[in-house]
Amino acid sequence: MTVSSISSPAKSRPSLASRLKSGVSATPLKIVVHGQEGVGKTTLASQAPAPIFIAPEKGFGLLGSHRLSPENWLDAIELLRMIRAEGKEYKTVVLDTADWMEALCWEHLCKINHVDSIEKVGGGYGKGYTAAYEQFRLMFSEFDQLQEQGKHVIILAHSAIRPFNPPEGTPYDRYAMKLNKQVAGLLAEWADVLLFARFKTFTSKERGAKKAYATGGQEREMRTSHDALFDAKNRFGLPETLPLDWDSFWSAYQESLKAVSTRCETVRNDIRKLLEQDSARLARAENNFITVGDDYARLVNIRAKLTNELQPTQES
Repeated sequence: MTVSSISSPAKSRPSLASRLKSGVSATPLKIVVHGQEGVGKTTLASQAPAPIFIAPEKGFGLLGSHRLSPENWLDAIELLRMIRAEGKEYKTVVLDTADWMEALCWEHLCKINHVDSIEKVGGGYGKGYTAAYEQFRLMFSEFDQLQEQGKHVIILAHSAIRPFNPPEGTPYDRYAMKLNKQVAGLLAEWADVLLFARFKTFTSKERGAKKAYATGGQEREMRTSHDALFDAKNRFGLPETLPLDWDSFWSAYQESLKAVSTRCETVRNDIRKLLEQDSARLARAENNFITVGDDYARLVNIRAKLTNELQPTQES
């Protein structure tokens, strides 16, 4: 049987225009917050809707917050599955912190490989860190399923000052998540929003002085975009700096969605105009387009492809 014999007839497929969707879809978020110890990451997460924390038994200082304390790595995975099965009342799942969970992961890998160091897992040569990376991929899959249930997922991590050697220029120090670089990279890629939390400080230098001195350090803030000194990102056009509290973040997020929706509607109108010009030619390419909602980048890409296909052939 050929492929064409099992394909749906072209006339039975809905048109691209009929599948385009308008409006904002505020889906639950995957948020990573890293920063200095004591800056207020846990407090921020506690302000999210109906949170439950995956956190160690010792050192957790939020009275009244619901908390589960896994005994080991496998227990942590099981607790996430229990939340998915039984925790309907929770709207946010918080891991506090990723670097503490990484230590549990290393302990697990050392135990099952009968070694006393992550460096020795799999015979060494970095294989232990690769194994930990794969374990975290499994954990993030559990978090993804929680998000699909309608829950926010917030992962907290401590930051450390580490040397950075750019391909061009002079080496310098910057803040980075206190994790193995493989897991840190995976975490940054997985997140919808990566925030850097810090104390707001200012430096000044008196004339003739060799060193500057710092002032401030009382006000807390979070940064939402990449900087030479730290990792941060968002795909919603958030302000670069926000106060370190959930209400400020959520209000900015809602406002950014409205702005993105307006931009997307403009692109959708452009696409509708292109579809009106020559729908017969476009029908041959309809299978290449899907409903993308308010994904601005993909809508722009569809518009560009349609423009290239439908524009008159230019004679050389």
